Amino acid sequence: MHSAPRRLALCLGVLGGLFVAAELGLRVFRPVGYRKPLDESASERHEWKNRVHEPGSVPGLAYELVPSIDTTAEGMHIVTNSLGLRCEEPLDRATPGLVRVAVVGDSMAFGYGVQQGEDFPARLEHELQAELGAGRTVEVLNFAVGGYSLADELVVLRERALPLHPDLVVLEYCLNDPELDAVQPLQAYFRGNEWWQHSHVLRFLGSRVHGRRIAEYGGGDKWRALHHPDGPYWREVEPLLDEFAHDCADCGVPMVALVLPFLTEEPFDVPVAAYRYAREHEFVRRELGERGFDTLDAAPLLAAHPPRATILAPDDIHLTPFGHDLVAHALGPKVLAHLR
Repeated sequence: MHSAPRRLALCLGVLGGLFVAAELGLRVFRPVGYRKPLDESASERHEWKNRVHEPGSVPGLAYELVPSIDTTAEGMHIVTNSLGLRCEEPLDRATPGLVRVAVVGDSMAFGYGVQQGEDFPARLEHELQAELGAGRTVEVLNFAVGGYSLADELVVLRERALPLHPDLVVLEYCLNDPELDAVQPLQAYFRGNEWWQHSHVLRFLGSRVHGRRIAEYGGGDKWRALHHPDGPYWREVEPLLDEFAHDCADCGVPMVALVLPFLTEEPFDVPVAAYRYAREHEFVRRELGERGFDTLDAAPLLAAHPPRATILAPDDIHLTPFGHDLVAHALGPKVLAHLR
């Protein structure tokens, strides 16, 4: 009769053999693409990611924009100031009549796909300056960085935006913001591969868990699953929004939230008749409102125009210059109401 340690060793050996067999079988016959490790030698990773972004200098941020650059990447003219923001250098806070607005967000607010000065934070600055007149100096600081999630944006708020004493904070919200794992290309690149990603078996199991969650909480739709009030994804987001609102309230800074839509699956040449994520937008507006955000939902505004006019491509949700202008024009009155 085998002793307990020998039985345990035998079981572990059998399980190990099965794991190795499954790993080899998946590698040869059915490679798993879910969370596949990035190829460290892939040249395409370097032109955009390494020229415009660098490892984060603040705890909690995997990466940030390179400060003080003037370059062209992926067809965009990108200029950053000494703080690594895609905007002008901040003025002295004691500047007479200074009105400072901080915009926190991801690639939508950064202005991916448009030229310097065509992003809605830059256009918002022009809108506010025209309304407030020569007696005030308006400054809209663009803290947005492509690929950032709500977790990253909270760090930016605390470590970068609030220390500059803004008069108002704008949070740009996109439907992928609750996606906290390193699935965005920039996140995956700068965070690096996790140990389990090198195993096809573990990635297969991970894909099954992920797929089951998407099916259970979103009916197969990822963006709906991210916003299910009882789902695991939104439960991670709630405390981040609470902390964001709490930090702004502690500093006496009013908050405006801009919720941007996903319009890529609609007909590209005609206005959107019925936006498919209207229910999710309503949920987000309610959640933000309960935390003190004055919220602007840009879905009706953008859906009134053919997607061809407002987004870059049928498979690219980023805004065109015209889309950025629409958003800035609608955002201006909300911001002014608080500044005045």
